[in-house]
Amino acid sequence: MKLTDYKGILVYIEYENKNICQISLELLQEARILADIFYDDVIAVVLGYNIKDIADQCIYYGADIVWYADDILLEEYLTERYTDALEFLVKKIGPSSLLIGSSYQGRDFAPRLAIRLGTGLTADCTELGVKFLGDGIVDPNRGILMTRPTYGGNLIATIVCENHRPQMATVRSSMKVIKDITREGLVKEFFPLLKKSRVKILETIIEKTTEKIISEESVLVVGGNGVGSESMFKELYSLAKILNGGVGVTRTLVEKKWVDHSRQIGQTGTTVRPELYISFGVLGAIQHITGMENSNFIISINKDRNAPVFKFSHVGIVGSVEKILPRLIDRLSK
Repeated sequence: MKLTDYKGILVYIEYENKNICQISLELLQEARILADIFYDDVIAVVLGYNIKDIADQCIYYGADIVWYADDILLEEYLTERYTDALEFLVKKIGPSSLLIGSSYQGRDFAPRLAIRLGTGLTADCTELGVKFLGDGIVDPNRGILMTRPTYGGNLIATIVCENHRPQMATVRSSMKVIKDITREGLVKEFFPLLKKSRVKILETIIEKTTEKIISEESVLVVGGNGVGSESMFKELYSLAKILNGGVGVTRTLVEKKWVDHSRQIGQTGTTVRPELYISFGVLGAIQHITGMENSNFIISINKDRNAPVFKFSHVGIVGSVEKILPRLIDRLSK
């Protein structure tokens, strides 16, 4: 096949308890934007058992076509079986691109699938774009630009897959999700050839937590190295509680072991898009900025008036965290 013969942007749909995961919903939105530029279709794929309702939902979030495999052998996620099913579909329909959420599941099967398909994989993308040939002419091969951090997050690389299809990427999206129940599309079932798995699931243990993940918080209070002491950092939780929000951090505080990696924002952490992002002592390294720059409203407090974070802030306050944070907590608590 010629590169121009590959059509459609395929999105792998991940779900929990019959609800589509946020990362997959965001990827459908991302794919919709790209597909509209290419005059192409967004195609979703759902694997599992008794999943027809999930397949139907994908249409409302931007898919034009949904392929689903409904088989009891796919009821629980197994790397080999899911890879088999996706390989079968990709070879059947020939999409130009395949987008997968940068989740534990996506990171698990995507490299194996890329090897089977004889194509490249750009992992942990933070941005996707359209390849233009110049003068506003869209690449007829439907090339996409895949941006990801490299060298420990110190550089940003934009990668293209010139000679192979599908173009594959695992993506950490932060798109705003739009649901349109008036959308219509095609829902089709496919029947992959599933081999006997060499792995058997003995038990599934679901982690129980009362905390929301930071990407789902509408308000985030974020600490950086300039927050000073660990005791002052803990005061961020008091402010977050008042604002009904969560706490995030830069990589430095994770390295200090003040908090675990699940709260890190940035290229090597989580991408967030809260309604309100308020930072204390965050300098504004590019690794962090790319993970929060799409926040709706950004307030930054730093004693360094030349801190890069101020360039991305709606409101900037020059001052020490030790003076401003306690006063802010006291005022808001009243």
